[in-house]
Amino acid sequence: NPFLLKIQKLARRGRLQSPVIEKMNKISESSSTSSEKK
Repeated sequence: NPFLLKIQKLARRGRLQSPVIEKMNKISESSSTSSEKK
């Protein structure tokens, strides 16, 4: 997922807190599953 890769890069650069990354992961997972249904 290019979206996840971007988040990982930003996390490494800005050292984001894990809760923020977890939220983004959940959002990306929900969006990916919805796109798969389409």
